Amino acid sequence: MSQRILTSLLWQAAERWPNRVYLDGEHTYTYAQAVSAVDKLAKSLESVGVKRWDRVLIVAQNQPEILLALFAANVLGATATILHQASTEITLKNIHSQLQPQAVLLDDKMKSHFDCFEGSSLLDISTIKNLECPPFEQSLESLQTLSSKRGTIDTDPALIIYTSGSTGKPRGVVLTQDNILFVVEKIQKRLGYSLEDSIGLFLPLSFDYGLYQGFLAAQVGARLVVNSSELAGPSLIGTLRKRNINILPGVPNLFESLLKMLERRQEILPEIRLATNTGAHLSEQHILRLQNALPEASIYPMYGLTECKRVSILSPEEAKKHPGSVGRPLDDTDAFVIDDLGNRLSPGQVGELVVCGRHLALGYWKATVETEVRYRPHPSGIGRALYTGDNFKIDEEGYLYFAGRKDEQIKRRGFRLHPLEIEKAALELEEVKHAAVIQLEEHLILFIITAQAGISQEMILSKLSEVLESYKIPDFVEILENFPNTLNGKVNQRALEEIWRKKSEKQSIAPLRKQKISSLTNR
Repeated sequence: MSQRILTSLLWQAAERWPNRVYLDGEHTYTYAQAVSAVDKLAKSLESVGVKRWDRVLIVAQNQPEILLALFAANVLGATATILHQASTEITLKNIHSQLQPQAVLLDDKMKSHFDCFEGSSLLDISTIKNLECPPFEQSLESLQTLSSKRGTIDTDPALIIYTSGSTGKPRGVVLTQDNILFVVEKIQKRLGYSLEDSIGLFLPLSFDYGLYQGFLAAQVGARLVVNSSELAGPSLIGTLRKRNINILPGVPNLFESLLKMLERRQEILPEIRLATNTGAHLSEQHILRLQNALPEASIYPMYGLTECKRVSILSPEEAKKHPGSVGRPLDDTDAFVIDDLGNRLSPGQVGELVVCGRHLALGYWKATVETEVRYRPHPSGIGRALYTGDNFKIDEEGYLYFAGRKDEQIKRRGFRLHPLEIEKAALELEEVKHAAVIQLEEHLILFIITAQAGISQEMILSKLSEVLESYKIPDFVEILENFPNTLNGKVNQRALEEIWRKKSEKQSIAPLRKQKISSLTNR
């Protein structure tokens, strides 16, 4: 069947590997069983009026059934959105109001939030586990017939993925069938997932990086082990071994947790053959520690954003020649850097990254102005481009180097700087494992997690003063045991701000830099 929709990944995999396990969680589904469950669920959605171009909202804790529900909506030509089960009532109501979904699928833990979804048909996602499904061949034919009747084409929307962006306000990125199928193929070409792989998912399926693992697995017949975020804690190592996981997609905070446990126990994980990182910059120190802890693993730093999913991937071989890079653009993807006037910059110069390719999303749901800001005509007038809002430089061979968010630049004492410059300098110190910088009013605060006990704030400040210009030196250094995370596992900048505000309210704190200058003067 030639129809190019997202669910075609599933039924093509089921035709080739019907008895292989696809989704492994509290309930396990082979590829054939997944097709049968999707067919049954699609008919349930059809019975409550879901049709082409409708929206279907899914709010549940991480479980295989989320992917089955997504595929069922896709078969009917509807657009699916997945939200994290810990989303606030305000967020749920706002997004529901924006989407006006025909149907909402919930699990038991979300039943107390029924009033957030007024006007939509509500379905219990847990009932999928108990569906009586017809034989695979019958379900496959039924599913393909149902899809064909809907007339869905590859430029139809498939997903609306919500991202907070730099403003913190949720925005729905509208991705077409072709956007997703194109980028999944290009990512797979770089990473090389295989039939025998078991992918450990400890990230939420509401996070596009987590969700795409389900599509990458289906493309090659691999097994996706769907875990709750709680299993990313102390039981992480045991889960990886017990479930025979050999591919680990992560973000820096997840890897830091894993490294702490392995280093404390003086253990390694030779079972992992491939680890990928996105969501935040993975420092060279982190990469070295990962290579020691996962001696058989290939480590792939990557760069992407929800608005086009993935831009670049750096292979381990390339990392040796291009340390600090996030890789080359994917095949059939153009990426270049421009200045504030839209002029293309030469290698080595820092400017805004612009991306072109078939994976560029349609835009933001019901946000025309924001769409026009982010998706604009190509600087040469030859089509449409994504203006990422991220600063980069590109070397002579086309490798990309992240230089921070354009809108996070700080102007201090007449100079422009980026928090990432300070974070990178801190991470180069052997005493520092993790670093994050915020600006509150006129002060710069550096938060760190130390590599050993007995590290003082003054010691860190003194060492930074040897490698950074004076205007880049933080006013304060705050040592934490752990960083607060967002739902997607990234460092929660707002929570760091709140930590500092509460500390400031309790005690009068003078900047460490001023304290140091004063003490020298008194001598």
